[in-house]
Amino acid sequence: MSLIYRTLAGSHLHGTAIASSDTDYKGVFIPSKRDLYLQRTKDVLRYDLWNDISDNCDVEYFSLTKFIKMLKKGELTAIEILLSYPQMRDVGIVSDRWREIYDSRQLFLNRNVSAMIGYCRHQVKEFGQKSLKLNIIKETIELFRIAIGAMTKHAYVAHYEDQWEILAEKYPEHVKIKDIDMPGDTKVRLLNVCGRSVAYTADIRMGFDIYNSFYEKAGHRVKAASTNENVDWKSMAHAVRIGEECIELLMTGNIIFPRHNSKFLIDIKTGKVTYNEVSDLIEGMQSKIDHAVERSILPEKNDEHAIDDFIFSLCERYLDTNESNKEPSQKFFR
Repeated sequence: MSLIYRTLAGSHLHGTAIASSDTDYKGVFIPSKRDLYLQRTKDVLRYDLWNDISDNCDVEYFSLTKFIKMLKKGELTAIEILLSYPQMRDVGIVSDRWREIYDSRQLFLNRNVSAMIGYCRHQVKEFGQKSLKLNIIKETIELFRIAIGAMTKHAYVAHYEDQWEILAEKYPEHVKIKDIDMPGDTKVRLLNVCGRSVAYTADIRMGFDIYNSFYEKAGHRVKAASTNENVDWKSMAHAVRIGEECIELLMTGNIIFPRHNSKFLIDIKTGKVTYNEVSDLIEGMQSKIDHAVERSILPEKNDEHAIDDFIFSLCERYLDTNESNKEPSQKFFR
């Protein structure tokens, strides 16, 4: 096999490494002629290179075919490998074949980076919506508490309709006031907050109990996050970085390493930025990504024939060399 490129990956590529960070390497290889002819090529190889790399490292190589498939799917790992070359040209393992691939990089990129976008959408839901909903429930509980404190006689949820309407205007996606049909041509009005409903005809204390019970049963992780405790800061920094990389790729066709805001990303990773600030940043990324997809300079889809012709030419020239007959040293396999 021929290793045509190896680059630093992860935090050392992004410029966000801290003392506890591992050293990660990723690369791309072309299988040997023997493996190609015998149809026993592998998509992924993992090595231990203990001579010149620290013990705390992961080394992962992708076959050229696998790598191209990952690029076309918009997988971040492959995109970062491809676009890391300007930073790695003097420190990584770089072959003439890789320079050819990098020079033709626009051939492999398209705006349908579904893997990256899907990840960002998941992170928006994970870190933004959960904390937001919990805080809305908390605000609702406080309104019920104030209403109970002001009671001079028996009161119902309907008596504080003005407060619920203000809450619904403030959080239209999460607070709804709706009427439902009941037997006998009657209707019942409901207050629905984050999927939890209480009837307007219910006692005000019952409304308080419903939402307070929900809040108390909320996941410890989410509740702690809303007060900046027990937060998975590494994942949050990861989400911010990927969202920004996605937008940059769509708008410029490139991602620059190390990241321009690596200090801020390290501050997130080490818990120096509040949870609410970071979750607001993550949640706001979805609209920016949607806008970037619409305005992207990248093509809608790849030219499959052009990619096939390019890869065929590259591999054909490789197979004509003695290098294609080399076998990797077995001591490097995990």
